[in-house]
Amino acid sequence: MKTRLFFALIFSIQLLPAKTILISASVNHLDGKEKKYAEIAAGDTLMLEGGERGGIQFVNFAGTAGKYVTIINADSMCDIRSPQLPYGISLRNCHYVRLCGTGNQKIKYGIKIAEVTKDGAGLGISDKSDHIEVCFIEICNTKGPGILCKTNPDCFTDKNNFTMVGTSIHHNYVHHTGTEGMYIGSTAYEGSKIKCDSSTITRFPPILDSVNVFDNEVSYTGWDGIQISDAIHVKCYHNAISYDSQKDVPEQNCGLIIGGGTSGDFYENTIENGKGYPINCFGKGNVKISSNKIVMVGSSTKTAIYMNDKLADRKTRYQLENNDIQTQHLPAITVINKKNRKPDLLNGNRVNGKSAAENISYQGLKPTIR
Repeated sequence: MKTRLFFALIFSIQLLPAKTILISASVNHLDGKEKKYAEIAAGDTLMLEGGERGGIQFVNFAGTAGKYVTIINADSMCDIRSPQLPYGISLRNCHYVRLCGTGNQKIKYGIKIAEVTKDGAGLGISDKSDHIEVCFIEICNTKGPGILCKTNPDCFTDKNNFTMVGTSIHHNYVHHTGTEGMYIGSTAYEGSKIKCDSSTITRFPPILDSVNVFDNEVSYTGWDGIQISDAIHVKCYHNAISYDSQKDVPEQNCGLIIGGGTSGDFYENTIENGKGYPINCFGKGNVKISSNKIVMVGSSTKTAIYMNDKLADRKTRYQLENNDIQTQHLPAITVINKKNRKPDLLNGNRVNGKSAAENISYQGLKPTIR
């Protein structure tokens, strides 16, 4: 009888319907470990009350692979202005969470982060969060990056015991940011010094695995448009990046930067009218850059596509295929292969409507050019 009762109880729990919970505009912090939010479970939906509100932080919420916790706007637009906090929305230690401005199909971007004046990001994803989806959000007028997505190493967490798996950022509009449009993954690929107890040790940031960044519009960024670093199995495609690097800060001036430790496919993006280098690649290798359209403004002196293997693995190659470049600065493509990796493959690229073969410079091992 006890066994039957036990299974009957489990069955009844599984049949409980998902809940929809309205989050008042006066609420700025929700912690899934607090008693008042303990009822929020996998499959539930949190609806942000419409109208103007301050920044809001979500901590310790977890869905499952089949049942995300979903955060959306209520029927009208949620307009976030955060002059006092270093974020518009912050997700910390959240798992299987979907944040999307899809509460009203008549409003394209139902969540708008319109002001973050302190140092920080419009949207922050951090502190061992994973399996996060972000879509149909507008972010603008930030002092820092529009989106910041990474977990910093500390004395207990590094790449050996945590991987940030399953990041999907798509159909967002990010513009007029103080620094990067999107800062995804850590740039401290080679480690950083951290004091733990009485010792100072080198810790390496957790990597990102399975990163999908697509169909976003990014424009008028102070620094880089989209930066992806320390990330593997990346797919970055169909993004429109324009007017990047408006502050023209050295080392922070790219439309799309593929940083240290990164591998994956970067394709069918449009990068135009920026002040920076359209594409810079310092990936670990096994990077394919294909079918991107680059339009450089005026008499820019920056190389359209620059690939440098200073952080690459020895047994890898870069592939650069079928990219269309319009620029007055020649050569348009620079390839550096000083580690005697496999010859990088350059195939079908065009500069100003002609084969790019005559507009490629290289250092080290000569690439294969077709």
